[in-house]
Amino acid sequence: MEHRIFLTDLHAYNNGALIGDWVDITEFNRDDDNFSQICERCGIKEGNEFFITDYESSFDIDEYIDSETLYRLSDVISSCSDDYIQAVCEYCCDLEEQIQHCEDEDLDFIHSDDPSYEDLAYSILEEIGDLDPDDWKSRYFDYEAYGRDLVMSGDYTIVSNGYIRND
Repeated sequence: MEHRIFLTDLHAYNNGALIGDWVDITEFNRDDDNFSQICERCGIKEGNEFFITDYESSFDIDEYIDSETLYRLSDVISSCSDDYIQAVCEYCCDLEEQIQHCEDEDLDFIHSDDPSYEDLAYSILEEIGDLDPDDWKSRYFDYEAYGRDLVMSGDYTIVSNGYIRND
């Protein structure tokens, strides 16, 4: 998944010109302190403020973001899987909270290509080893109802690519 922003010169924009360029967020490197170089490449004149006119990312990126947040985003995009990032971004809406969950990797995420109540129940029961799907007794177990109860009780949240366990 691409994570990129359209970095724009605010002064030029306020004067009727759209000067900027698309930048992959992973290009921001705190060690190189390359923010000014990226701004220069995008046509942002030294001393002018920048803002983001568009973005393509799972993260909910605000127009006015600081360079430190862009560095943190670059770090988490490089260190977390796309599936985890997508799940976190669906789970919470606040950018700072999204970044924090990715930095800490503190959410218990179970990936699924086709999330459903039944699939959640199978995943949980398989993980804890409580029920053998090949056992004749398992035919009488209502996997869908169990999965629905796990979600309705607040223990799990279904996202488009899996499940997040709520603590």
